[in-house]
Amino acid sequence: FCVGRSRLALLDGHRQAAAIGGVAMALQLPALSGDATLEYACGLGASGPSKALVLHAADPTRALLGALLEAQWGVGPAHVEYDPHMGVARPNYLWAVGLTPFGPFSHETRLSFAYLDGARRARVYAVLEPVLERVHSLLHSCAPYGRHLDEVLNPSEHVKFVRRWNFFLHKLTRATSYLSMHNYGQALYYALSLEHDERGMRRIVDEASSHLVTSLRCGSPPDSWSVRATGWVVGAALVFVVTSGLAIYRVLKGPDAFLRGSGRGVALAARKSSKQW
Repeated sequence: FCVGRSRLALLDGHRQAAAIGGVAMALQLPALSGDATLEYACGLGASGPSKALVLHAADPTRALLGALLEAQWGVGPAHVEYDPHMGVARPNYLWAVGLTPFGPFSHETRLSFAYLDGARRARVYAVLEPVLERVHSLLHSCAPYGRHLDEVLNPSEHVKFVRRWNFFLHKLTRATSYLSMHNYGQALYYALSLEHDERGMRRIVDEASSHLVTSLRCGSPPDSWSVRATGWVVGAALVFVVTSGLAIYRVLKGPDAFLRGSGRGVALAARKSSKQW
């Protein structure tokens, strides 16, 4: 955006350009022909007076280059680091110098090898990630139905699928090997060729799924007769346990225990009846 104002205007207060999703946005202020002073300074300390940093507001080329790296190639700024203790991103301008388009401590528009390699590596990752996600969902496509993919494929289809799967693993291994050697052209070639094997495996699974038949079974409610029979069995078991306990008690207390207890009960009943009379 070209803004015709005589005062400095920055995005979110401190940036001349920013990446929003896949779009890079920058502000150009042609009215400010000179340099705008920033709040950063160099040389602060006992070595001498500090030198204020300036911003070329009329030329957003450098800031726009950094925003394009973020939006299109996924290369982050050099002055932003992740703090694992706080779980947030923090600014650190220690390495934001030299050939970098980020930060106010450099005025270079050239890129170092770290940014070039990062952009090429991010391109390969952008191709690999969706392919791996689709293959993962394909391998677990039968899990919601309680089946494994090997159980759905017939022997001939299983052989074809295993061949495609072996080719897929071989190409993935080659892509990662070339990534480790910084050969991003060959790594991108094998990453793109993975889509051919992924489509072949999906075609095999689609053909196998077309032979499947879906059936719906309704479960019957519990029978009332079976519920009553269960209640009878439980009641009989309780009666058996109670009678067995009484029999064991009589054996342990002797043959006269029950009679003595009965005699006491008869005498107590006779005494109560006499009092009522």
